[in-house]
Amino acid sequence: MTTPYSARRMHTVLVVFVYVTLGYAVGTNMLVPLLPRVQQEYGLDEVQAVWVTISTLLTGALFIPSLCRLADIKGWRKQILLVSVACVAVGGAVAALSDNLPTLLLGRGLQGVGAAATPMTSAIVNENFTPALRRIGLPVKAASLFAGAGAGGIMAALLVDEPSGFRILFWTSAAIPALGFLLIASLVPATPTLPDSRIRAVDLPGAIGFVVPVAALVVGFSYASRWGWTSPAFLGLMVVGVLVFPVWVAVERRTRDPLVDLKVFFSRPITIANISSVFVGFAIFGSMVSTSTYIQLPPVPGLGGLGKSGLAAALLILPAELLMLGFGPVVGRLSARWGKGLFLVAGPAVQAVGYLVLIARHGSLAAVVTAIVVIGVGTGLIGPVWALTYVEDIPPEHVGRVYGIAPILSQGVGGSLAGALFGAILVANRLPGGKLPSEGAFIGFWWLAAGCALVAGLCGAAYLKNYGTGGPRTRREAPGAELQRGAPTAV
Repeated sequence: MTTPYSARRMHTVLVVFVYVTLGYAVGTNMLVPLLPRVQQEYGLDEVQAVWVTISTLLTGALFIPSLCRLADIKGWRKQILLVSVACVAVGGAVAALSDNLPTLLLGRGLQGVGAAATPMTSAIVNENFTPALRRIGLPVKAASLFAGAGAGGIMAALLVDEPSGFRILFWTSAAIPALGFLLIASLVPATPTLPDSRIRAVDLPGAIGFVVPVAALVVGFSYASRWGWTSPAFLGLMVVGVLVFPVWVAVERRTRDPLVDLKVFFSRPITIANISSVFVGFAIFGSMVSTSTYIQLPPVPGLGGLGKSGLAAALLILPAELLMLGFGPVVGRLSARWGKGLFLVAGPAVQAVGYLVLIARHGSLAAVVTAIVVIGVGTGLIGPVWALTYVEDIPPEHVGRVYGIAPILSQGVGGSLAGALFGAILVANRLPGGKLPSEGAFIGFWWLAAGCALVAGLCGAAYLKNYGTGGPRTRREAPGAELQRGAPTAV
């Protein structure tokens, strides 16, 4: 365990980490509104355009667990953090200068490696901050991801009418992390190599075995509305995803130095958090895509859209995302007293209430904005607790790898599934003439998202039942005490 930072150093490092997190979130959430311009510039069809958007997630799934494993083994938190931030900056520049699809995909793929910054900054905070400031820092940093997504949406809306807007986007996504690289190099103390550590064999089967099911599910869900939900391609990818995962688990259990210690990965608190993250991820990203779409659709009979611009939609969603920044430190402190389980239940429940407001009162702008804020409050309740669960409920030497996988589950699986089902429901429920979706399509999707939120709440109830207002271990208790005591590791 490293020596905790001074109070001044902790505050400085936290500001740098929030900036880096915001910068990454801004750069990775700006592309979708500008995708038509990218298609036109590069002559891409819809299938190629989807690869531009999901390439970052897939490269992240391939490289992040291995990079985090290296950091866990060697203690190279700052070194891997610098590498990840540099990849975002270089990737943005490569994408901005590209004039063909392969070069563009290379740049986007490099940016995907930057997702390792989140688990690395979290691991540094976990190891070097005092308990009080850690319960502020981790939630604020987690909330910054959502605030950055909102800011990215607004920037994209401002650039959507610019012919070279997407290149400005890529240069922006290069410049922000470039400054972050300098700040980290100069202001964040070095993380020393762990004594007696060694670079163990690269777990190549583990890395490939992890990315294959993730890629199969993400690609399958991304193309489901185009291929059809009963098409051989979609069903084949689902079969691959379902079959490869248990094989990966079996191989990892027999590997001497596995990519992820499965005793930790499948420990009760992390299993609950992982399952919850998929369903809450569906609710979070489903609210973003559905409300933004509904706000921009025309107010015609049978649909009832609000007829606002893309910029207006981004601005209306932003307050809920900024609200999470305020909730972060409050929830972090309260969870120390009331336990994380309470918020793992309350957060999804509030999200479900927000969806019920959408279902009942989506005819006015004020009601839709109210629902967005309520869903944002629910996300603000659960997001900070996730961040704490992935560092407090496992041994510190595993934080990087486990935390690195968490966003892949929520954004990759949960978010992709939300986008795919939203598109499929809208396509299947159109007004006469076949150009616009019906009001019933949105209502049906909102019911589905509310159900996912409630399932996530049930996962939180399982956490609450097992650990009450405490947790599997108290902070600064011997790391991994629950596992060392031989407590059951399966849910």
